[in-house]
Amino acid sequence: MSARVNLTQEEGGECIDHSINVGRNVAEQLQLRNDRRYRVEFDTNTREMRFFLKPVTRARLPLRIGTEVVEDPNAPEPRIITLRNNQIFVSAIGRVTLGIIGDTLLLQHGLKKKSLHIINGTDIFLEPFVQVTPKTAEQLGLRAGNAIMEFNQNTSILRINPGK
Repeated sequence: MSARVNLTQEEGGECIDHSINVGRNVAEQLQLRNDRRYRVEFDTNTREMRFFLKPVTRARLPLRIGTEVVEDPNAPEPRIITLRNNQIFVSAIGRVTLGIIGDTLLLQHGLKKKSLHIINGTDIFLEPFVQVTPKTAEQLGLRAGNAIMEFNQNTSILRINPGK
């Protein structure tokens, strides 16, 4: 599958991720899916760009445990989010870092799993992190601290300390 396109570069002053936008007709021709991660290769000799689906993203992020999240704590009126036991908070940069899409995910630690509704952070200047309630942490055997996290865009599973 191929398509001839003209490349343009937009201003990227405060971008928090790398992205490529294509029109619907080009996406359909190349069978690209919206909001999905791809590894992109560009051959400068042939001027060909190739896309390879990359559904799993792995990163080390802080895992927090608590029922309240405070975004922009230095603001005159910080945003305070209260988490319920069926929710998980993912900071704006955490969502970009892991490639999290959708409104729900299945959180997995070892053999234990729990379906959770995602509460999205909005502060792009807040460090990337994920936060769950104490009850969810206890149910899954999670501890606060830096953890390797792996998100699969095909299955919507976020694995904590998944091993190799």
